Amino acid sequence: MRIYDWIPAECYSGGNNRITVYNHSNADVAVDFAVFPLLKEGADTSLMDGVDMTVNQTNTADGPPAAGVFLTKVPGEGEPAPCINGYLRLNGSPTDPEFYKGLVTDEEGYVKVAGIAVTITHLDGPRTPKRIS
Repeated sequence: MRIYDWIPAECYSGGNNRITVYNHSNADVAVDFAVFPLLKEGADTSLMDGVDMTVNQTNTADGPPAAGVFLTKVPGEGEPAPCINGYLRLNGSPTDPEFYKGLVTDEEGYVKVAGIAVTITHLDGPRTPKRIS
């Protein structure tokens, strides 16, 4: 298990948890990310209570939130799909210094701390035309 030393003066900042969303459709869309922290068993508090979990447009703690982000349609049939990135950010220190006892690692030593939902909303506007041969 990868456990980090908690240094209160420096806090804990996680990064590089990139989520890429592609728009293969023929319409512009808005993309929203929502974070659902895992809860302590039998409780309504997060396993990592005290750690703020956000999805930002940039891989920085103070980056703009990845909410209502405009993603253009495919410019033409068979062309590459436009994409955007969201970055899961973990900022703060857990209130429980033994929080990790509730976390389960995978075979590589990583832990799951949250679920992330991506909502894609169709926007009005012209569609990418189909190619007619």
